[in-house]
Amino acid sequence: MGGLESLVSVLGLAFASGVNLYATVLLVGLAYRFQWFSFLPEQLEVLSNPIVLWTAGTLYALEFFSDKKVVDIACGDCSSYCLTSDGRVYSFGWNEYGHLGDGTTIDRYSPVLVRFPNDAKIKEISAGLYHVAAMSEDGSILTFGYNVCGQLGRCGGDCAVPKKVEGLPTEGRAKQVFCGGVHTTVIYSKNEIYSFGNNND
Repeated sequence: MGGLESLVSVLGLAFASGVNLYATVLLVGLAYRFQWFSFLPEQLEVLSNPIVLWTAGTLYALEFFSDKKVVDIACGDCSSYCLTSDGRVYSFGWNEYGHLGDGTTIDRYSPVLVRFPNDAKIKEISAGLYHVAAMSEDGSILTFGYNVCGQLGRCGGDCAVPKKVEGLPTEGRAKQVFCGGVHTTVIYSKNEIYSFGNNND
């Protein structure tokens, strides 16, 4: 079976089974590129080309978000975050410090849902270099990612899932959150400002 026939077969099977075509091309290409499986035919090597991977990933993301209204975006150093109108956050990109918030350190070439505690609905997001702060509808601040300077608002190491920042005022509520490279700032309803993280500048 030639390269074109193999490609048509893979895409035909994906379409018939209801699997997204762009996701299929992306996953098969990544599997070939990183040799996840040894049984893939040589004819599918073209799918591992970086241009094909980038195109498939981009088209998948566009199709994925076509039925969701994105109301806010944030970008870190090599990662991106989209907040949709239903209060959900999707992330994709580089993930060495767990800063995609999906509980892993696996890079993501297509959007993954960030799961917040108690299925909290998010109102605002902000990204630093490798960390993220999110403000929920009830005014809570949740953070995840790299924590080298305490920019997550807690002691300890990096965190690959969103966790609520403790120690912020219980009176009033947060109305905005901002991330710098390695620090986080929260503005409260009485215009009080709280910051944590790197303080060298």
